Amino acid sequence: MLVFPDHTRLLITKTGADEDGTVTKLFTKEGYSPFKITFDPIKCRSGTVIGLGGADALMGRDGIMERSNSGLVSEVFLPDRSIV
Repeated sequence: MLVFPDHTRLLITKTGADEDGTVTKLFTKEGYSPFKITFDPIKCRSGTVIGLGGADALMGRDGIMERSNSGLVSEVFLPDRSIV
């Protein structure tokens, strides 16, 4: 965990082997919504983009990792418990 002079906190976690591990970065600061970035190299679908009307476009939030073009997923946790 890193704590910056403005009290922003950054927590970096990694699971799995060195090259195949999932990396999660969680940014928090009082007064701001927490922000999480996840990189999963196994689910990284390089060169694919799911267009409107595709079957995968109908998947909910639980399937968002399968829809990631680069293996990166960004999430913002809002005060009303919704996730963007």
